Amino acid sequence: MISVVTFEHGSTAASRQACIRKDSRYENMFRSYERTILLLIRSHVSVILCANVCIISQSELLKKEVCSIKGEF
Repeated sequence: MISVVTFEHGSTAASRQACIRKDSRYENMFRSYERTILLLIRSHVSVILCANVCIISQSELLKKEVCSIKGEF
């Protein structure tokens, strides 16, 4: 499984930890977006993908691109 920084809305440690614990349940989903995520990581963008939540903290444009790939927009 690829390494992705994940957390739900909000920035509390509890939310981040709860979502990080869920990663293994969505392993196939994370693999599906491996190419996009790796490109974003290379761009030093904080990627957040948690269950059906899709947020990118630094760029609304990238947020829309990733969420549209996920079918969230």
